[in-house]
Amino acid sequence: MPRIYTIELIDAVDENLNQMKQTQVITSVKIKPLLEHLRSALEYVANDTFEKYKPGQDNSKICFPYGAEKFIDNFFIKKLGVSNLNSFPLHKIFSSIQDYQTGETWLSDMCCLTNEVKHRNPLPLWTEESVKTFTLDQPGFIKIVTSGDVNIEFKNNHHNGIKFSDFTFK
Repeated sequence: MPRIYTIELIDAVDENLNQMKQTQVITSVKIKPLLEHLRSALEYVANDTFEKYKPGQDNSKICFPYGAEKFIDNFFIKKLGVSNLNSFPLHKIFSSIQDYQTGETWLSDMCCLTNEVKHRNPLPLWTEESVKTFTLDQPGFIKIVTSGDVNIEFKNNHHNGIKFSDFTFK
């Protein structure tokens, strides 16, 4: 798969996220393709990797590995035939975004959520009617608790020299 297709998917996600930020219109119908695009970009990378190291072989069961460390290792050992993972740069790159390396769960959350919204249920988003109270809490920095109709504008804020993104909560 040419690299340009992966970049186009990521650019489309960026463009749509920026549009949602500007319009403040976020729906499950708009989120679903973003998740699918991000997941497809990862799948393209996995298939490109397989094609480079196993040219001409059947790639129909190649998926981007995520989750436990053994799944990523197995992709390189069993699918690509890599014998020394420590000396294989792509293994380090694939591993670098995994939950067990980052301490965050965004990758597995995104992959699982993509499967859920694609095959089973739409993404459940809150509605204005369901919000009874709203709490924004960043310990040591800010805490806002409110209920009812309120507009919160958060603009031109810095903390420890880092500028926070502006946002409006209505």
